[in-house]
Amino acid sequence: MSFKDIIGQDRAWTILQNAIKNGSVAHAYLFFGPEGVGKRFTAITFAKALNCLKEKGDSCDECDSCRKIEGANHPDVVVISPEGNHIKIEQMRKLQRIVSFKAYEGRRKVVILDGVDVMTDEAANSFLKTLEEPPDETVLILMCINIHTLLPTIISRCQGIRFNLLPVESIRDILIKKRGVRIEEARLAASLCKGRLGKAIDIDIKTTLNNREEVFTILSDPLPEGVSSIFSKAEIWAKDKDSDKVDDLLDHLSNLCRDIAILKCSGNQDLITNIDMIDGLRSLSERLSFHEVQSMFQTVQNTRRSLKRNANLHLSLEVMMMRLSDEMGYL
Repeated sequence: MSFKDIIGQDRAWTILQNAIKNGSVAHAYLFFGPEGVGKRFTAITFAKALNCLKEKGDSCDECDSCRKIEGANHPDVVVISPEGNHIKIEQMRKLQRIVSFKAYEGRRKVVILDGVDVMTDEAANSFLKTLEEPPDETVLILMCINIHTLLPTIISRCQGIRFNLLPVESIRDILIKKRGVRIEEARLAASLCKGRLGKAIDIDIKTTLNNREEVFTILSDPLPEGVSSIFSKAEIWAKDKDSDKVDDLLDHLSNLCRDIAILKCSGNQDLITNIDMIDGLRSLSERLSFHEVQSMFQTVQNTRRSLKRNANLHLSLEVMMMRLSDEMGYL
């Protein structure tokens, strides 16, 4: 894939391509923006373009270098991702060893650090030494979602490149034209993924709809068997150790609360994400006050933050559903 295959991030890849053509490649870049908008894909494409044996300023996807980088087996291109929930000091020591050597077969050694916003303090301070004394012919590409969690000294030593959410219409058209997704499914996937093309491509519509329906029951009928319903549902969800599923469930809750709030305030259906559930959403918006919906949304966000701090999953879900039920007047 070349730079022009990076959809919706024209400004980002143009900056990188011009840097190669002009011989002004920085020693460190910071790619920041929402998850699933092409940061990693752009980083890999940039690494290929820096080392491509045929093209200048882009990747050909045909030479040995491009193929090795695409296949994740090029000796001079290294990707470092969080181990567990964090990038740790041991990984930064590994990085320092990697960059201490010259490129083995490529023109540039490229190190991609995915998730620098979840570095431990020790790792961040260690990494600063590498940024302060950047090795020759090595390009560091840092990627993060939340730039505000980074040390100012790290931000100041990198060239920042922002990645933006894509318009829903663009994602829908990509899914239809390039992925062969049916129109209705493409529209729904694009709407649910809120500008994140990567998530829209990976989404399993059937599973997503099932999960969303399960979540909607929490809002419409959370206590079919009394308070015990909360504990049984939390237990079922907690047994699923797939963090992506829990994230999806929380996303559905957030999106549904958002839709209810929109209907409550403006009634503008064009802004609704879950438009196919409009009747149920309207019913909830008529029953709940704006303050109640606002409190529900905040409860979901607080749960998400607690889980990121490694709070107990089972207990966090129980507390969340108890609070939601109380805020909706079921308890």
